[in-house]
Amino acid sequence: MKLKNTFFAASIFSGALLLGCKTQPQNSTVSNTYIGYLIRYSEDGQSLRSDATFKRGDSLQVAKPVAILGNVSLNGQPLNKVSSELGEYYTITGTKEHPDSNYTFSYNDPYLAKITKHTVFFPKATDVHFEGNALSMKNGGTLIWNGAPLRNREEIMVQLEDSKKTLREIRIVGPTQKASFALSAAQLDGLTAGEATINCMRTAILPLPESQHTKGSVTTEYYAKETKVKMAN
Repeated sequence: MKLKNTFFAASIFSGALLLGCKTQPQNSTVSNTYIGYLIRYSEDGQSLRSDATFKRGDSLQVAKPVAILGNVSLNGQPLNKVSSELGEYYTITGTKEHPDSNYTFSYNDPYLAKITKHTVFFPKATDVHFEGNALSMKNGGTLIWNGAPLRNREEIMVQLEDSKKTLREIRIVGPTQKASFALSAAQLDGLTAGEATINCMRTAILPLPESQHTKGSVTTEYYAKETKVKMAN
């Protein structure tokens, strides 16, 4: 995972649920539970990470982190509870050659007094490259990925680094009709011809199904392998 720090903005919602306050007792009288899930996979190292955070309060702005009674799991595997000054959250890391297309989080819902499950789709973008393995400063080029076209609330963040280490960040925002996107010459203006490095992340922030007392979202991040491309004048 070699993208610069600016590419981690898509994780703000999930990370924000860790901020602010210490853990509150689960029998708190406040009304809503706010959930933040994160699934992150990097082809470099074949690393998978998943986080789950829970806050409770009358609104997200005043909600406080809480611990969940019993296990929080991903595809049946318990997540590890982590305590910090910011509150408690749940996480799991590991290696996996090919990530699953769907992941199911489950936890003990204090309002429904039962195990609640959320199954989320994990979109991927593999074999990211430019058509013809070439990019033209004059005519641009077409970025292609193996995977579905982008849906609403999905995007691909592209980071180009030219031969002089100049960085250019380009956001491809869904929906797209195809698993490809044409970059214009204007988007490459100011870069230097020569061998360039490409890093891409496919990301989405999708709402979870709402119930009377539960709201939240899942953030997905898929980091493709770093690749090279020849940029011609």
